[in-house]
Amino acid sequence: MCALVVAGCGVAKSDARIVPDSGVATAAVAVAPDTTPRAITGAADIDFYAAAQLARAASEIARGTSTATVLARRPDRYYVEARRVANGVPEVHADFSDVTVVQAGRAVLHTGAVVRGSHTESAGEHRGGTIDGGTRRAIATGDFFVIPPGVPHQYEVAPGDSIRYLTVKIRKPR
Repeated sequence: MCALVVAGCGVAKSDARIVPDSGVATAAVAVAPDTTPRAITGAADIDFYAAAQLARAASEIARGTSTATVLARRPDRYYVEARRVANGVPEVHADFSDVTVVQAGRAVLHTGAVVRGSHTESAGEHRGGTIDGGTRRAIATGDFFVIPPGVPHQYEVAPGDSIRYLTVKIRKPR
């Protein structure tokens, strides 16, 4: 996918994929760059998404079969616009922090303790099983939270509810 910069860039689409056993489909959505002139020093390393661009991405995941869209990837971070209408599975990321802002809706964020019965999804990524113990917090529109690497977490969505959020996944320094 394309890293959006002030000068703009080309956008490439990739095929949708379903992450096995996670119940989450991901797809890259072509998000046109914002070419509005800005007085930013070091603009070549700036990723900028206008509210209208994020709204278009949110509209795509609300209408489509995907529940998440990767907006851009860089070696040390990537950006995910996500929507859930049902519980996610427990996740543990060994190398990434999730920095998240809830854009709409509500859910319960279950964090901490230990995950039992998970499986390795990919290097450093564990999914599934159940979280034993931990803390449950109600989350809703406007909330902001950071989940450090190694912390089990799961989104729990009540029947009839949904949640939409933007997560910046930041790789821990090596």
